[in-house]
Amino acid sequence: MLPPAQLRWHTLAHAEPGSRLIITGAVHGIETCGTRAIQRLLAELDRGELALCRGQLTLVPVCNPLAYAQGRREGEGDLNRKIAVRDAPASFEERLANQLAPLLLAHDVLLDLHSFQSPGQPFVVLGPDTPFVRAADEVALARYLGVSRFVEGSLIRTERVVPPPGGASMANWMRAHGKYGLTLECGQHADPAAPEVAYRAIRHTLAYLGLVDEPEPAAAEAPLSVRFRQTILRRSEADQFSRAWQSFDAVQAGELIGTFGDGSVLRAEADGYLVFPDPLCKVGAEWVYLADAGTRFTD
Repeated sequence: MLPPAQLRWHTLAHAEPGSRLIITGAVHGIETCGTRAIQRLLAELDRGELALCRGQLTLVPVCNPLAYAQGRREGEGDLNRKIAVRDAPASFEERLANQLAPLLLAHDVLLDLHSFQSPGQPFVVLGPDTPFVRAADEVALARYLGVSRFVEGSLIRTERVVPPPGGASMANWMRAHGKYGLTLECGQHADPAAPEVAYRAIRHTLAYLGLVDEPEPAAAEAPLSVRFRQTILRRSEADQFSRAWQSFDAVQAGELIGTFGDGSVLRAEADGYLVFPDPLCKVGAEWVYLADAGTRFTD
């Protein structure tokens, strides 16, 4: 196992210029599907079963080695809210961010591989509505990752491209600097299919960007896209959902979503969808996201 204070990445570069892609796993330590998919790809590259034909590829199997070693989502904080360069980093994740932030900016494109708590189908998280330079490129690549569900707009409470003072997500750090990045939620943490979803997305991305000599993958058919609208935080340990919700479950106006510990209820204010329902999240953390129908995949 990687020592908990050691960050390791692998970079391959071809003499022929092309896109510069970075692929990251285990930004959260319990989300290991990306780690397994990246390790599988590394083995294929080492055996010569796959080779770059142009451009540059960097693979980071474990972005948070402390959380990964502990089998926890976070070490001392959420790395995916901490990406920035600091003169005086105050936590393990901030010290990691000082290494990861410039590494990310040495690339054009990010594929960040994650998983989630509740059962559900994999989906891609696109950038916020705030315009950024590579927005069209981001949407174009999203169609080819091998999934058909999409969330439009940042899932971070402050929806903007400019990094907030506390730091940005991996993908928003890229967007803020004229690049682009996609976050792929590959399935439930323990879903045995999630590493395969991650691996397929890696291979499709390599082919789509022309970094390997393989046919362009097929685009998503009948995409279902929703647009992030509101974050609901967990207020107490007694908060309970009305049923076992999954991401992309549709809700009707007035439908009961959950009950808070003080007896007040959460109902849908309008027809829409739920994203990332997490019955086990910490108090004060994101309990569920409310979403409307999306607009970026209308063709």
